[in-house]
Amino acid sequence: MAEIQMIFPANARPTILNETLVLRSGELVTWRITTNNKKIDSVKVRFADERAEFFARKGPDPYGSTDVLEYRQPVRNCQADFYGHVPEYEGEDVPVFAKYTVWAYDAEGEVIKNSEVDPEIITPKP
Repeated sequence: MAEIQMIFPANARPTILNETLVLRSGELVTWRITTNNKKIDSVKVRFADERAEFFARKGPDPYGSTDVLEYRQPVRNCQADFYGHVPEYEGEDVPVFAKYTVWAYDAEGEVIKNSEVDPEIITPKP
């Protein structure tokens, strides 16, 4: 199982350990969020590529979204964990680079300034 550690400091831009991962289709990936910014109420991950259905096996997120390209998770006690599975990219004969964006939200549902980051997950030739 792969882990993506996301650190959201109160007074700095987010840091992502393992910002680029190479993962095989079907592999479980866990996003772990840690922050000391008490304004962060939730985080959302959204993939840009319509084939990157990392959240197809999960059902709706805690906010009711059933979009298989994104997942939003509440942050409790300054931390959160959630997971997805690397999708099967059928018909591909080259590695797939799945770019995604992460945002942090406040309690009113507004994106927190300077909280956006854009890492990626690479799936070798499926």
